Amino acid sequence: MFEFFIISISSILGSLIRWKIGNIFLVNVLGCFIFGFINNLQVSKKIKLFLCFSFCGSLTTFSGWILDLLNILNKGLYFLFFLRVSLFLVMGYFAMYFGYSLSDKLKKLKKM
Repeated sequence: MFEFFIISISSILGSLIRWKIGNIFLVNVLGCFIFGFINNLQVSKKIKLFLCFSFCGSLTTFSGWILDLLNILNKGLYFLFFLRVSLFLVMGYFAMYFGYSLSDKLKKLKKM
């Protein structure tokens, strides 16, 4: 029951932040960074459930991104479509990698 409560609260928080930011690209890259950072830390499964699965799952929006891409294609803006797909994938990867690497450095500093 407690895990259900955690998932619900963090999902609401992620959704509200996504709604307030209103920029699909930004929330997806931010979500990748947070996911990469938290997932690499030595934290409990409940914290990962709260921050990665639930919060980042609600913060990021695959369907919103796809709708944005569909609207671009419907306008015949093919170059912009391929630019956004490429940019999102590259930036999402680097954001997750940066978050992962940052948590790695923090773990190493903690061991010193």
